Amino acid sequence: MKLKLVYKISSFIAFVLIISFMISSLTAEFLGDYILIVIVKKSIFCTLPLLIICMSITGISTRKLALLYPNLPYNRLVVRRVKYIGLNGVMFLAPLATVLNYLAQNNSIESIFYLLQSLEILFGLINIFLFTKIFRDEKNQINKI
Repeated sequence: MKLKLVYKISSFIAFVLIISFMISSLTAEFLGDYILIVIVKKSIFCTLPLLIICMSITGISTRKLALLYPNLPYNRLVVRRVKYIGLNGVMFLAPLATVLNYLAQNNSIESIFYLLQSLEILFGLINIFLFTKIFRDEKNQINKI
């Protein structure tokens, strides 16, 4: 039970961080305030280690839960989705956040910034979609038991 609680807390924090990154980025972009964009990109960059820690804990606890309950096909699905979320974060979101912060801090908010920002939003939406599917499937799994 303790492992399930750790999984739920870490995945929820990671999910909320991703959504807050998305909302703050979109708000800053729509307002078009340069200073706000710089602050948001710096905040995301500085909060990235917390997201990485939460995603690591989520991945480890997911795998341990799958080992504890190997007969539930749902667990294998969650492990696969969490793996995709982690890969998406490591391969795309973290590097994009780093580059976007660098560009914002160096007053280089130009077309390349907006292109990279669009990619970051796309990959962030993919992670939000995957997390939503995990949470929905969890709810359905609980209702079946």
